[in-house]
Amino acid sequence: MNRPFCQLNMQRIDTALNHLFMLQNIPAAWMSQHVTLKTQLVQLRRNEKTWATKLHCRPNGRAGLTVGWKEFVIGNSLEEFDVCVFKLASQKHEAVILDVSIFRVVPDVVKSMEHPASTNKPSEVGITRKGE
Repeated sequence: MNRPFCQLNMQRIDTALNHLFMLQNIPAAWMSQHVTLKTQLVQLRRNEKTWATKLHCRPNGRAGLTVGWKEFVIGNSLEEFDVCVFKLASQKHEAVILDVSIFRVVPDVVKSMEHPASTNKPSEVGITRKGE
C-alpha cells in the first residue's frame, strides 16, 4: 500500500536551536487531504524511536508542528538542507502518526556522530612509569 507523504527541505529557521519557539510548517493542502485539521498531538517515528509533537492549526488553514519539534531536531541532528520525508502511518480519523525518513546533506559527519569510536583514548605510546 502506498502511503501519502510530503517532503520538506530543512531551512535554517527549522533547525536553529537558539530560537525560543520552533515551528515546522507542513503544507496545508497535504494536511487537509490526509489529516483532520485540528490542533492535536502528532507522533513522529524514526528508527524505532518516537517523539510527541503538537500539530497547531491556524484559522487561515496553515498547520505546523510546534511542541516537541525542537526535541526531534536535536534527537536526529537535523541540519539546514537536510530533507525530511513525512509518511502518514495512520488513517485520517485516527491519532496522527508520521514515519520520518531523513536524507542528509552531509552524511559522513552525521554517521560519525551517530556511531562514535569507542577507542578515543589518548595514546600511551612513549609513556614510561618510574622504575620501568
